[in-house]
Amino acid sequence: MHEEAVRLGRAILCKEEELDNTLKKDGVDSNKLKTLVMEIARFRGGLRLVHLLAHLQMKRVLTRGQIEKYDELQGYKVRGPIDKYHHHESH
Repeated sequence: MHEEAVRLGRAILCKEEELDNTLKKDGVDSNKLKTLVMEIARFRGGLRLVHLLAHLQMKRVLTRGQIEKYDELQGYKVRGPIDKYHHHESH
């Protein structure tokens, strides 16, 4: 999972740089802009999936008490039920 996350992170950075360079040019092609934004969104979605799968994998090997502590450290215990799905503040 780590290797996939690194690969996706690098792809995001590369596409973000390409997007920045594209926006610096006069006469930005709207199709190129759309393509880059959609590629970035696809990579970000893939990275989020890898991240969430890692959380699920971690919880499979933990005891109930360890899971409670894990959730607390991830910030899940301090939020309401709607926000508990991975909107913690730090990693």
